[in-house]
Amino acid sequence: MGIKDLGRNFQEKFFGNKKESEVEEKRPEELVQEEVIDPIQNKDLTIQQQADKIIKILKENPEYLSEIVEKVAESDAISQEAVDRATIKATDSPEVPDDVAKALAEQASDKPTLHVLKETTMSVSQRVKLNATIDDEKTKEEADCTAFRKIYNNLKTLGDLKALPEKVEEITLGEIQRTERTDNELYKLIAKNFAIMYHELNGAMNIYPMEKIIPLDEMMKEKMPQRIEEEYTDLLDDDEENKFDIESVTNIFLERIAKESSEEASRLGSSIELFAPTDLGELSEKEIERYLDYLNKYNPCLTALERGNIKDRLQRKEHDEYSVEQFIEGIRDLPENQGKRYLSILAQLSPKEMDTVVQCIESGLVDSLSKKRAKERTKYLETINKSVIQREINKSESKRKYGEDIKGSEETTLVDSKEKLQDSEGHLQIQGQNPTSPGEDDEWTL
Repeated sequence: MGIKDLGRNFQEKFFGNKKESEVEEKRPEELVQEEVIDPIQNKDLTIQQQADKIIKILKENPEYLSEIVEKVAESDAISQEAVDRATIKATDSPEVPDDVAKALAEQASDKPTLHVLKETTMSVSQRVKLNATIDDEKTKEEADCTAFRKIYNNLKTLGDLKALPEKVEEITLGEIQRTERTDNELYKLIAKNFAIMYHELNGAMNIYPMEKIIPLDEMMKEKMPQRIEEEYTDLLDDDEENKFDIESVTNIFLERIAKESSEEASRLGSSIELFAPTDLGELSEKEIERYLDYLNKYNPCLTALERGNIKDRLQRKEHDEYSVEQFIEGIRDLPENQGKRYLSILAQLSPKEMDTVVQCIESGLVDSLSKKRAKERTKYLETINKSVIQREINKSESKRKYGEDIKGSEETTLVDSKEKLQDSEGHLQIQGQNPTSPGEDDEWTL
């Protein structure tokens, strides 16, 4: 038999009497109908048999993965359990390409999707897309933690650090829900990034790329220098000397925080006392003094009073705790109208406004204001209000996107405008109330 005859027989065997070019390519919906739905309807297929049929059609038609999975999901004849089983089996089977499992995961239930996220390799964008399909909060949290762990485990050399900020930012700007677990995984990842720099560059670290994702004051609050030391220790060989200097690393963070807050205060023409972060976690007396020295370095006009106020807030000096009974006694000691007015104001505050009151107290702002005369307090609050308005104007330029986009935190405006701050006689007003006006020499207590 000649070569032409062999070719003709081959064509007739596989394509009938049609030439190969004349064979019609089946559309995804036809493939799903003929290969999966019809057999299900004509035979009593088990769930596992349905799952096997789905995997088979996907393996044989890799160019139509998304389309076929979409048609499978739309069919009432194919159960969700069959899709879930196909997803798990495709993930665990070495004979099935990962792309099949990833395609199925888009239509699978939460747990099979999480299984794919844990067991397969994919780009950050693919991972973010799949994470977004998960509905259960606990499962989503685990998926988000997995995303950070995958990057963490692949972080080994300086070369790996180049694309790290972009990868982390892509995850944090997605639909991630910040929880204690996800935050811990993110902090570990950032610490390992700094540890590799410190180890490979003889103590040098570039803070800026990660600062765009997590604010420096938050890093300090979460003990980033100590976290870096732990990651650095894990990088050392058994016989390698530990050269980590936690004091110098801490100073790098403290000086950067002081410098940036000073630049912000200078740009807005405000006191550094309003901009210097004071929630920096547990600092030793030496670290507090070093931080204050850095603030003084970038603010030569820092007064002793401002330095003292900032120090008090850093040390979180405890104020006397009052009981409800003492509060009631305090209200009773006020003139009747004042007592009613204060209670009326508290009753009208929203939960968010109440949180703001707590922040004012815990930050030391109320304590600081209580030491000022009424006229000084008014000027002080006017300065805060101007800063809030200016921050709203510059919000789009903020480098701290992670804190704004993931936490969803909003800066609460203490006073909307100068008109709300003062009445026609220059007296402080709150929530539209017009309290009895104190004289300039009166001291306000809460």
